[in-house]
Amino acid sequence: MTSSALPTLESVEMMYISGHEGAGTIHAVITAVSSIQVGDPIAIEPSVPCRRCKASKRGTYNLCQEMRFAAVPPNVHGTLTKYYRVPKDFVYKVPPEMSLQEAAHLEPLSVAVHSTRLELIEVSLSYKFAVNQLDDHGNTPRSMAYPDGSQHIPKQQQLNTILKSHKHGMITG
Repeated sequence: MTSSALPTLESVEMMYISGHEGAGTIHAVITAVSSIQVGDPIAIEPSVPCRRCKASKRGTYNLCQEMRFAAVPPNVHGTLTKYYRVPKDFVYKVPPEMSLQEAAHLEPLSVAVHSTRLELIEVSLSYKFAVNQLDDHGNTPRSMAYPDGSQHIPKQQQLNTILKSHKHGMITG
């Protein structure tokens, strides 16, 4: 479970199935879909926007305020269900040489790539940066930035900053 799901746990009154990053094999498709077929190995994008808001319509659906994330209670089960329904544009065929275990890592990798695109955030090579997620998902953007000459803030220093922020009420939870 990702840390973004933790604040919602207070309101959960039922059991739910976890699983956020996911990959699998197509079990069924509706007749209008021709881009994927039963048996195709796929990776999924575990978040689906409302498709009605301005952000969704202009193509920046990652900013949708009504985004539904896999395994974020109370109303969305995770990808560890036997079957998981996904809109066709959130399914990505994987090449035969890629295992489903590897394919499940495509979503966190894509987030890391997006978050470290230097031309997008106009980061100078002399900048220092902090990735506040101290687990494996945080290691990916850290490792991607190093080859570009960026300097990182050590994990312990980041942890100390997070703890101080929590102590002073800047972070809750």
